[in-house]
Amino acid sequence: MRRTLHMWLAAAALTAGLAVDCRAGDAEDAAREVPPALERVDALLAQGRAADALVVVDGVARRHGTDPLYGWQISNRRGVVLLAAGRPGDALPLLEAAVSRSPLVPEHHRNLADALRRLGRRGRALSEYQQTVELAPADPVHRLEHAYVLLDFRMWRRAEHEFRAALDLCSCPEAERGLAESMLQQGRPAAAAVHLRRLHGARPTARNRGDLLAALQGAGADSAILELLTAVPAESLSTGEAVALVQAEGVSGGDPVRSLEFMAIRREGGVLLSAGSSPVFWGRIALNLLAADRLDEALEAADAAVALAPDVPAYRQNRAAVLQRLGRQAEALRELDEVRRLTTEGKE
Repeated sequence: MRRTLHMWLAAAALTAGLAVDCRAGDAEDAAREVPPALERVDALLAQGRAADALVVVDGVARRHGTDPLYGWQISNRRGVVLLAAGRPGDALPLLEAAVSRSPLVPEHHRNLADALRRLGRRGRALSEYQQTVELAPADPVHRLEHAYVLLDFRMWRRAEHEFRAALDLCSCPEAERGLAESMLQQGRPAAAAVHLRRLHGARPTARNRGDLLAALQGAGADSAILELLTAVPAESLSTGEAVALVQAEGVSGGDPVRSLEFMAIRREGGVLLSAGSSPVFWGRIALNLLAADRLDEALEAADAAVALAPDVPAYRQNRAAVLQRLGRQAEALRELDEVRRLTTEGKE
């Protein structure tokens, strides 16, 4: 997100660069050559081709860098190109010159702030970002970038203010995500989940679902986790989501509908993505089915967990519990002996 904003602003800025040693072309040549060259520079920046943009801007600077009308535009643009090329130290004096020449242009302050931030000059960078927002208070892109920088500096209250201002201006998902990230950093997962739920509702992608799930897990919202994941097809669940789903299903104490569905898929030779190779997944299903008195399926799940992690005592303990309920006491005792052996070895 932040990289995209940097590229967008760099390409959109009508400034950059350095007046280098160059011979001036005449005014007619400059009028004919400079504007299309600068348009080409902007197009290359928008494509993320900063090295190519630098070649173009250096070429036009050699011919027209001292032109009284276009020289400062070339210089300004070169600063932006150097910044996009990862050379903030070289860009800094050019971007400072742009601010001095046109102090009321918000993009100049934004570009200077970005260079200062990359150079570790935090205090001045924040001041320039603040100036950018003050000059363009209705621009959500500037507010978002300012907010993300504040977030990087753990200035959460100010970051939230900027994210909310951006949200009022554009209703953009980046603002919702930024608010959620700020709240997660502060240890407020339930508050973050409110914004992530809106994101997921507007665009139910795997990423948005995963982010919402993480917040709900942090908040201990098992019923909400169950609601979120119940409608997701088995083949679309990641391992983490599948484990979270069966864990939430176990906590709910209701019918283990999804656990039984997963067992049916296993029996039919279906695909459960990487969840099928997770002993945690099968171990949790075994407990869910044991609690529901679905003993045959519970034993299959316990067997699957033990097969995947034979040296983990907990999975063998689960299997012993199922065998006892099935009345297979001798097998249960052998399993408990194995649990004791593994536990003893683990302490040595």
